[in-house]
Amino acid sequence: MSYTLDRPVIVGVDGSQRALGAARWAAEWCARTRSPIRLVYAVPDDVWFAAHDPFAMCVDPALRREANTAGTKVLTEAVAAAREVAPGLDIATQVYSGTLADHVAEYSSGASMVVIGSTRSGPIRDVLLGSQVMGVIRSSSCPVLAWREDDPADSDRDGLVVGYDSSPHADRALTVALHQARALGEELTVAYYFPAAAMIGAGYALNLVNWNLVEQDGIARLRRRIAPACEQFPEVDVDIVYGDSSAARGLVGASSSARLLIVGSRGMGSVAGTFMGSVSQNLVHHARCPVLVVP
Repeated sequence: MSYTLDRPVIVGVDGSQRALGAARWAAEWCARTRSPIRLVYAVPDDVWFAAHDPFAMCVDPALRREANTAGTKVLTEAVAAAREVAPGLDIATQVYSGTLADHVAEYSSGASMVVIGSTRSGPIRDVLLGSQVMGVIRSSSCPVLAWREDDPADSDRDGLVVGYDSSPHADRALTVALHQARALGEELTVAYYFPAAAMIGAGYALNLVNWNLVEQDGIARLRRRIAPACEQFPEVDVDIVYGDSSAARGLVGASSSARLLIVGSRGMGSVAGTFMGSVSQNLVHHARCPVLVVP
């Protein structure tokens, strides 16, 4: 996977406080990596309105002008928020005609990352959150960061965590995670989770399986597997967690102390690995730290 940090970072803004927080996070990241930032406010086009209101053959021009004016105001606020963090940052803005997912589909191939504000979700909010954040993730050809504020209940955040299951998607996520860890000056934990108790069965419950031996062997195999990638980043300290848990549960738990969680968008399945689209979606909704989804 070819991944560089000198491409622009796209940030979707909508006037919310979480979008301003995402802009500040992206500004700090761009300052570290000397990358330009592109702030985007999406105004749905006539096609979108027609799909949601079959009687709206076209949008009132006055309404569109008002939407564009509101977008310019939102972008001005986002630029100010970014400048608070990085005064000399290269910032461009755009009021885009279409959805943010449309913009990402069109421009993400030339970006290093897309950043969008999100919140931890519950059953009621999942549908709305999925229609926005997951739509952007599905549309993107570069990594997408679902940014959220730190949970006040979680303190002493330190290091980055990447979910890994030996799949090609996990390998790509690992490469991006190593880039991120080097740029942020953070340690990286490679986390491999699988529900050993459920897979091994009664032998596990009856202590017929030496879990310590299984864990040690698994860590050794995993370390050999990721060694070629890690050797390209000698300045990054890499640790390994080999856990008895579902991927989603294990990574949500790890997110309570991590600065950033990175995961591939898909994986190998429930036996050889547990990272599927549903896992990355679960993490975007429920993790306690920002989540970077790598396509």
